[in-house]
Amino acid sequence: MQAPSASYSLTVRLEIQNRPGMLGRVTSAIGKAGGDIGAIDLVQVGKTTITRDISFKARDERHGQQIVERVRPLSGVKVVN
Repeated sequence: MQAPSASYSLTVRLEIQNRPGMLGRVTSAIGKAGGDIGAIDLVQVGKTTITRDISFKARDERHGQQIVERVRPLSGVKVVN
């Protein structure tokens, strides 16, 4: 199996409920899908949500989309972009 590559780096903007453990759920989903997280940037903090940009490497474009699709159904997480 091909390893994640910097050639296929993606950044996804997520709006995450501001509760303990939520970032861990997101990063675990990315890791279980085979993504290699490179950076997590704080974009905005609200009363109930935190917006973060998470950059990760994937094997190819299709794999990157599969990773995003693993994050999408997480409760308390909204894929913004």
